[in-house]
Amino acid sequence: MVWLVAIGFAACVAVAYGSALGTVAGVLVGVGLTSAVLLIIWFSSPTLSVSTSVLEAGGARIDLHVIGHVTALDSDAMRLARNGQHLDADARSFTVIRPWSGPVGVLVEITDHNDPHPAWVLTSRHPERLITALGG
Repeated sequence: MVWLVAIGFAACVAVAYGSALGTVAGVLVGVGLTSAVLLIIWFSSPTLSVSTSVLEAGGARIDLHVIGHVTALDSDAMRLARNGQHLDADARSFTVIRPWSGPVGVLVEITDHNDPHPAWVLTSRHPERLITALGG
């Protein structure tokens, strides 16, 4: 969805420049702006990674030994979890939403009582793979 908005924005700007300065200028501005916007989206988007001892989501890290139950979320459950209305999540849950991941994800329970976040809500195109990587 974000990709479509970025391309639509670049197309509008390209048409405006093309109208004012000619077709070649419009095409050059459109290609350049589309490339720049897509690179910015790509490099600024949060990533998920799991190592042997740590889960990283965006800039946050948590040790795997404090992770409790991990649940796959379908689109309805994901919407509830993002709004803090899911049975196992609340408004204090740490949330990482990656725009291209789609409407599904995982809910990761945190067992560390000193952590201010009782759970992590993470979008993922492949929630089953993430659950498997987390040992679930």
